[in-house]
Amino acid sequence: MQRATPSRQAETPVSGERSRAEILKLKKQESDPESSPAAPTKRVRWQSFPVEINELASVAEPAGFQVAELPADSDVLPPALACSEGVLTGSPEFLLECGEDEPPRGKQRKALAGSVLPDDSLCAAPHPSQPSVSPEWEQWSQDSLPQDRELRRRIKAKAKSLKLKRNDKNWSAEMVNNLVEKLMEYLKENKEEPYFRDVAKLTTGSYYELVKTNNPDEFDVMLILPTPRIAWTEVCGFSGLFYRVSVCRPPRSPLKDFLLEDGLTISAVRILKDMRNLIKKFMRTYKVSVPGWHWSLERQNPGCPAITLSLLNNKAEVDISLDLVPALEIPSCQGWPEATKKGLKIEDWLGKKSRRAYTSQSFYFVPKKPKGRGLSEEAKESWRISFSHIEKQMIKNHGKNKTCCETPATTCYRKMCLRLLKCLIQSLKERHPVELSHLCSYHGKTAFLHSLCRRCLDSHWQGRLDRCFMRLLDDFITHVEKADLPHFFISKCNLFSPRCFPKRSLELLREELLEQRRLGLTVFQLPCAEEEPALIPAAPAPQQALSNTVLFGILLLLGVFLAAVASLPLQGPV
Repeated sequence: MQRATPSRQAETPVSGERSRAEILKLKKQESDPESSPAAPTKRVRWQSFPVEINELASVAEPAGFQVAELPADSDVLPPALACSEGVLTGSPEFLLECGEDEPPRGKQRKALAGSVLPDDSLCAAPHPSQPSVSPEWEQWSQDSLPQDRELRRRIKAKAKSLKLKRNDKNWSAEMVNNLVEKLMEYLKENKEEPYFRDVAKLTTGSYYELVKTNNPDEFDVMLILPTPRIAWTEVCGFSGLFYRVSVCRPPRSPLKDFLLEDGLTISAVRILKDMRNLIKKFMRTYKVSVPGWHWSLERQNPGCPAITLSLLNNKAEVDISLDLVPALEIPSCQGWPEATKKGLKIEDWLGKKSRRAYTSQSFYFVPKKPKGRGLSEEAKESWRISFSHIEKQMIKNHGKNKTCCETPATTCYRKMCLRLLKCLIQSLKERHPVELSHLCSYHGKTAFLHSLCRRCLDSHWQGRLDRCFMRLLDDFITHVEKADLPHFFISKCNLFSPRCFPKRSLELLREELLEQRRLGLTVFQLPCAEEEPALIPAAPAPQQALSNTVLFGILLLLGVFLAAVASLPLQGPV
């Protein structure tokens, strides 16, 4: 371990002046009569700033510091920081006050700590009023903080480019809302499928979580279907994600048309198929109010629970996609499955009261079967559990304090960090569309929620955006390196297990993330000449050139007018 001590030159105060340290000593002696004049008072205000260990010498020498060896068992550092690799401290005779980006000057010194030390921690003997470093701060200190100005500028510029434009949001919301309203009216009035008449909508996804990036071109709406009291059985081998859903007694409602041969099990395949056919008939009658645009029903993707609609222009270019997902609502009175009891560890972040409020809500089953071949008949008719509505609530109400993000002074970077992580994942998928086909934004969201639980204080997500994001990125890299990403609600389900994510793809993802971390996130480099295309179609530009005939006529009239003015007699003053 290393300790930097000030040189003798730096300790000598200017003659004829009282140093700030002497003033502090006098105040301390006046307040504490028992203090001895021979023992200097260490009333110091410390601040530590993370740097790389190899940069200690270059920073210490210009500031008047000298590097000295410090044993690991020294009493200079608090016990929580005794294992640090390197320390650069200021003299206790100086009052260390400085801004975040100010260079050390005069009697103001920066206490610079290695990258393993946290911000605002003690780098010398702790003041009696200073609390000891908690284990949570030890975990917080393990995160590396970027010092590269180019990286900081790149992250800031990318974050600014990810914000949605107001005109684009208005355009997209109008197109989607009109379609969904007409569809709900059609479903409630249809006579072919009476079970779908009592359908309700629930908005989910990144747009409604306020973390959508670039353009508002993707929307998710759940079509909630009413259900009687039902029972669910976990499908073996899928860690509590997939279930076989059945009614407790044979129903008399239209739901009986979607039961399997046993008369109790609800068929996920039939509900998805009939819902798609009904929406297909609706699309034949619906017309967009804006000329030149129309909605199209996309081909069904195997294993996908969504019915996808795309808004196209006359050139068949996709502008907006809308995913409609039928879902079974399970009332809160039936409780949550057994596999969820050890999940949702938000007590330190949002509190025990919030956790009880979330677990007392309903949850949903969506018609999605597991990936893979050779599935059993039970797995083919399985439903996947969904908590997307609770994820939306947690991301929108993300602060430990209720006042988080209500004013500019309390604004945090949680949502912006999630946007940047989703953008990074999307960029890597575009580079390797086949190898990283299993990677999706939900992996980034899950790692983000785990990071929120570890860094639960609002101050952990304030200050500088680049620091907050790089810590989140390091957390995601750690999950990839350990091949361990627990589902946020079902802790025993590992989203990076070999069954969910192939090892070769995970290894490629690890290499790409480490390379981007080393190169300074080059995928965030914005093109200089190109601009982001607007989502709203631009109006056709007016014709600038006139025909030769019209131009000749205008010039002829102008010449006649000038000749008439010249022929008028001039009248002098009377």
